[in-house]
Amino acid sequence: MSIRNISIVVDALALASGEQPDRAVFLVDDCPESTGRGTLGLESVVAPGDLVRWNVIPIDLQAPAFIRDLRFPGPTGDGPGVDDHPTETPSAPTASDAEAGADTAEPAGEPVIPGRARIWEGIVPFIGPGERRAPYALELAFSDLHAMTIRVDGPALRVHAPGSPPPPPPPPGSLLAADDVL
Repeated sequence: MSIRNISIVVDALALASGEQPDRAVFLVDDCPESTGRGTLGLESVVAPGDLVRWNVIPIDLQAPAFIRDLRFPGPTGDGPGVDDHPTETPSAPTASDAEAGADTAEPAGEPVIPGRARIWEGIVPFIGPGERRAPYALELAFSDLHAMTIRVDGPALRVHAPGSPPPPPPPPGSLLAADDVL
């Protein structure tokens, strides 16, 4: 089992000012074969049994962002059996803690809001041989911005089952090397 991290970098103030999500929400990961880094079209290569952890990083710390929901839309609109849930973070209790009545001591200025988490994680299920694309939708929420929420469609997991041919390498120029200058 590997742990795969997907960071959702959010400019909440730009979104509140009317900017489109494709210019204010950026997804990046640590999966070497992934494509679409820095865009809403991120496709992260994962394997069954991997732990995938989505983490929200606000650009402006005074405009916190949270994951309100993460879904893998299937034919019924629900996920295809993906075991996903918000998890506790050191910086803030999660919605699941608040709903369970757990100790939810609030960090200064950051209320516990049910249905909002900074980290969301899940285990990739075995969904058959070969490679499968599992698109997902994120719903992001923002405190202090009049309960604003946005839905982000486009990212996906590419689930690569063991014993299948390796995934194709990303196209040239889609990865930044350690010595690349931005």
